[in-house]
Amino acid sequence: MNYQEENTVQRILETEIDRMSSLLKSIANPKRLQILLSLLTQETMTAADLIGRTKLSKTALQNHLSYLEDAKLITHPSRGIYLINEIGKKLISGNLRAYQEYQDVQNFITNVHEKQFAQYNRGISNLPEEFDLSSEIKWVNCWDSYISSITGILQAKGKQVDLVDVAGYSGQCFIINTRKDELAIQDAYFHKAWNHVHLGTERLGYKLEVYTDPKTYPSDLMNPTKEDIKRATYLFQKVKFELSQFNRPIILWGFLLPLYGIVTGFTQQNYKTAPFTINQKIQRTIYQFNELNAPRYLQAIFIREDTEALSKVDDLKAIERAIILIENSNFALTDHVYGPEAYDEWASIIEKTLSTAKQNQKISCGYFGELYLERKEFSIQFLQRIALRARDKPQSIFLTKAAEEYKKIKALLTQFTLIFPMYEFEDISNLKYQQGADILRECKHFEYKALKFLKDARDLWQ
Repeated sequence: MNYQEENTVQRILETEIDRMSSLLKSIANPKRLQILLSLLTQETMTAADLIGRTKLSKTALQNHLSYLEDAKLITHPSRGIYLINEIGKKLISGNLRAYQEYQDVQNFITNVHEKQFAQYNRGISNLPEEFDLSSEIKWVNCWDSYISSITGILQAKGKQVDLVDVAGYSGQCFIINTRKDELAIQDAYFHKAWNHVHLGTERLGYKLEVYTDPKTYPSDLMNPTKEDIKRATYLFQKVKFELSQFNRPIILWGFLLPLYGIVTGFTQQNYKTAPFTINQKIQRTIYQFNELNAPRYLQAIFIREDTEALSKVDDLKAIERAIILIENSNFALTDHVYGPEAYDEWASIIEKTLSTAKQNQKISCGYFGELYLERKEFSIQFLQRIALRARDKPQSIFLTKAAEEYKKIKALLTQFTLIFPMYEFEDISNLKYQQGADILRECKHFEYKALKFLKDARDLWQ
């Protein structure tokens, strides 16, 4: 984006967003778009011509033409005659170019997908019926399944890291995110910050390659379509190929709650996974390839080549990453709230539902409470470690102060988990619901204070 475009965007955001929205609305209606496209190709048309083209009644056509005239996209030089003006031509032509580029991209993706699918179909006959990794992989137990899966793989590969290292350097422990108006366990993972998280994760030992099929699987929860099965088959074949060719574990989204899990092998039509532990119960380790429950997308994370060892500069980069991951609200999906303001949204959801909340909302509150409590504990320990390494430097003071703010949030979330205990389904009083909401709003206050101290540490870094 050049300087002029940036100025235009800023002006629209500040003063003209409603005007631009109204203009785009004029072409969002299929019949109005049909009228404009027809006029673009024919220059001028009569009302009778347009009725024949659009199959509209005379009254309906007149309403649409009046709308387009008000938007200054067409003119009416004489009775019954209509033509598209220069503004209308530029608007439609620009959108045609954008649409064609979009179609080209979609066709390219489809063609690549088909070629890949055919390639794996041809190669699948050369793969073994059953495969297990040569080394044992353990799913390190914690509430955040991404942190757990990455830690398990790195430890199995001999890397001297723990959950705190993974949570801190990836920045995952600093993320706060929730859906608007409703809580669901998987929504903690849905945001636009994953590139930053993956880059941070790579500093711990290995490059990552992420495969994403950007559609919910299955599209119909109760009845996977033929296209769903095709997508699941392609992913399964890709995972089988990667496992048998490179003998490396793979992280897959969509097991159980859903969670991320570690794929350690396959047999016939099944994934083999490292054992999950949920509510102190070891879960099964065999999952049929089409049995995944993957909201938003199918995703696999592949381990690639080694990366350089951590250095002192990585501590500063981790703090810079944490600041970005805390305060950048642009990481929110359209139906989510991201950053410290997510505490307010979470509190509002609790207040709206009170004791009428469905059982799944209570469970989600319990899960979110445990997840964010754990993330705050990771944040505290990670900041304390960096502060200790920099104990003679000015940043150490502010890192310690940030950790103290997170301790306050940890204490509050500990209270919250007592109100919303995970896996306990007794009724909760309205008073306790309100107490839970009040606790979350307090958390936001301390989150912003911690952010300030992290920025102070960054600015004074030596």
